[in-house]
Amino acid sequence: MKVCKECRWWRPDAVLIYVGECERKQISTKELDGPCEVFAKKVESEFMWCSDCRETFHKSEAKRHREHNTYQEVHVDEDVHEYISAGD
Repeated sequence: MKVCKECRWWRPDAVLIYVGECERKQISTKELDGPCEVFAKKVESEFMWCSDCRETFHKSEAKRHREHNTYQEVHVDEDVHEYISAGD
């Protein structure tokens, strides 16, 4: 299925994992948006992001994340402090 979640150019947000950013188009999208003309199948890289565990892992740990949603990178919103409570 050619949706953002399955595309190599899509990076999920570190906090709101169902939204992310398209690296090629430089726009925010939802994980199930698509199809898209710049869609490319995901590939493994040396370090990957697991949105289920919310951690970066080395390819040697890939077995532990086999059934998880993994991505080449994660998008960190510089304004994340605006939608996370401070806990004061």
